[in-house]
Amino acid sequence: MLAWIFSFPGTAFVNSVKPGWRDKILSGMNASSNHFPPKLLTKYEGQTLVVYTHIFPAAIWAMAVPLQFHPLIRKKYRTFHKYLGRIFVYNSFLLMIGFVVILYRGLSYEKYLKGVEPVTIPGTSLSYVDVILYMLAGRFLYCIVVSVNFAKKKDFDRHQYWMIRHCSMGMWVILQRFLAIIISQCYGFKYGQFSAPPGHSQGKLFLGTGILGTVGSIAIGQYAISLLKKKKMLVKSA
Repeated sequence: MLAWIFSFPGTAFVNSVKPGWRDKILSGMNASSNHFPPKLLTKYEGQTLVVYTHIFPAAIWAMAVPLQFHPLIRKKYRTFHKYLGRIFVYNSFLLMIGFVVILYRGLSYEKYLKGVEPVTIPGTSLSYVDVILYMLAGRFLYCIVVSVNFAKKKDFDRHQYWMIRHCSMGMWVILQRFLAIIISQCYGFKYGQFSAPPGHSQGKLFLGTGILGTVGSIAIGQYAISLLKKKKMLVKSA
């Protein structure tokens, strides 16, 4: 996630750090691939509010996750864990403010599909994709609120379980990126370019990998929780 935020072509900072680097990648994509909309990689340029409410907070969130779950840090440096946890919680809410800004400004993926109009809910301007994303965002925040409540009650086992659920609701984006890249590259290697209109193919790729990423991330989180519960049962019975 950190690599995607700070150095991959989709970052908002590449051309300012390495002038012309992303431009070369975009020209290559325009000439050789229709698996991804090239404009998707430049959508955050000039979006200062998005950068400071979503891009930077995403980096902080990603760096904090392994520190918060590391057993040695939690046990030996409890004050650090406590205060980093507070920053983590506030940062998670800031992330979702940035997420709302992204959707409000029309910077979501489906807006960049050529020849494809987003399917909206009758009587509203909300697309079905945006509604699903709002639901995922709601679950993301709900899990961390529940986790914090258990921490206040000193129920640290359930606090940890719900924090894992919170993280799994944020990690689906990473899985989606990997799956989209792997699937598009494997398809391109075997079959070449998509035969259908690019917008339709790109939309299917995004939606399919989004579903797989979400289901996979939630499943990994639940599996981690089940392993923790088994471990704690073994410790109690020993």
